[in-house]
Amino acid sequence: MSTCLEVLKSAYRRANLLAMASTVSGTELDSILSSVGMERLQGFYNKLALNGGLGRLEEYYANANYEAEENQQVFNSGGDTITIPDTVVDDSTGLTRAPRHGAVVVVINGAVDPFTVETNIYDSHSGWLEISALAAADYAPLSRTHDEHLKNLLAEYLAAEDGTPVTDLLRRDVAKANLALASMYGNTRKNGKFVYY
Repeated sequence: MSTCLEVLKSAYRRANLLAMASTVSGTELDSILSSVGMERLQGFYNKLALNGGLGRLEEYYANANYEAEENQQVFNSGGDTITIPDTVVDDSTGLTRAPRHGAVVVVINGAVDPFTVETNIYDSHSGWLEISALAAADYAPLSRTHDEHLKNLLAEYLAAEDGTPVTDLLRRDVAKANLALASMYGNTRKNGKFVYY
């Protein structure tokens, strides 16, 4: 289990982006990563969730108060209250359970200008975590189960943003991480909810 700051430090090292580390103290580096790095970490989690890295998102257009389901992207254009679920009814068993580890709920609020996006990731160790509310000392979502994978994927994300070439070792580790996440979260389609045309 890692904090957001620990994940950031490791990812910056893996992407060879810590050349400045030799010229600043440890506390100065922590301060820099806590401000600039946190925005990049939040961007990484948003990309991971919105691009299907934690499973496919089902779209829902809310026109009244609504309790979201796991792996749902809710468009809220009327300023209604969107609730994040504490429990869900399992489609295959009919039993009530906690949300699935790695489940995502994204709420896009179009009632304000500019619109806002709230990405929530469920971690079975700490519950729902709202990505934009994370601080450097907070637990990094999914790091208890996917610590190395998250660090490698974030390193690739940071290197791409900075235009830094990715090493062969990191490229291999990123491929392993993508395979691991795809095998765990790749099939999130709900049973029995097929649309036939």
